[in-house]
Amino acid sequence: AWSKWSAIIVSSLIYAAVHFLRPAGNWGTREITWMSGFEMIPESFGGFLSIQDIGIHFTALFLAGLLLGYAYVRKGSLYLCIGIHAGWIMALKLN
Repeated sequence: AWSKWSAIIVSSLIYAAVHFLRPAGNWGTREITWMSGFEMIPESFGGFLSIQDIGIHFTALFLAGLLLGYAYVRKGSLYLCIGIHAGWIMALKLN
């Protein structure tokens, strides 16, 4: 129901925001209980506390989301988007 660019912008904002959700601490050494997931939720939003990280990284992730969204609209398939994202991750890990 949205225009092409409205959908790309909103999905890019969600894409950038989701990349900031990371659990704090080392959850691999904690005891897992029935409440572990609920305890992890507030800690996952710690990436939003650093204003400097939000300014730089959120903008870069938003622009990456715009590129991926545009690639999807242009080609009509997720294959190119998956390839671009995988290439990015591989380049970041190798660097």
